Amino acid sequence: MGLTILIIYQMILGWQTLRKDLQTIYYQKKSLKIHAKDFESGYLIRDEEPYKPGANIFFIGDSGSNNPSRNFLSFDISGFSGISVTSVEFRANPYTTWGDASGLFPIGIFVADRGAVLIYTCDFDQSGILAGNYSSQNIVFSSESLRNELTGKISSGSSRFQIMIYFTGAETNSNNGWDGYSYGVPSANLTISYTD
Repeated sequence: MGLTILIIYQMILGWQTLRKDLQTIYYQKKSLKIHAKDFESGYLIRDEEPYKPGANIFFIGDSGSNNPSRNFLSFDISGFSGISVTSVEFRANPYTTWGDASGLFPIGIFVADRGAVLIYTCDFDQSGILAGNYSSQNIVFSSESLRNELTGKISSGSSRFQIMIYFTGAETNSNNGWDGYSYGVPSANLTISYTD
């Protein structure tokens, strides 16, 4: 009888340990995907195009007047307090290819700080913190700098995480044509892996 009780007790302890291990694994493997906010995201062309609220696109490249673009993508991170970010990946897939932008690469990916507001023409010259450069129009980007900046925004209680992107190799190829890549704002997303 005593041996049976001991075996049952060990089985219960084993199950509880297994359950605890499974819960730990579950909580450690959390991730979520958030998409850029339409009315706080978009692009500007230097000395040319004002931001069009709700246009739902952004454009990395230069215009027919050889003016470069700047792109601003805003992500709502309100309610993320208390999480510990283990990795973050930024993605955007091409919407349309315009002309030949091969001489304009790489694409600089910066963390900006504009707040939960629309884009204004004066934002074109805004500075940002370089998270890294990317050498393809199919953007799948991750870096320790990007993770650190997101962690800092969450820790400070910010409601937004904002990315600014543009070509950093050359501003224009001076061919008087539109060269670059346009993307749908909904294609821009962050995949955030975290623990509680």
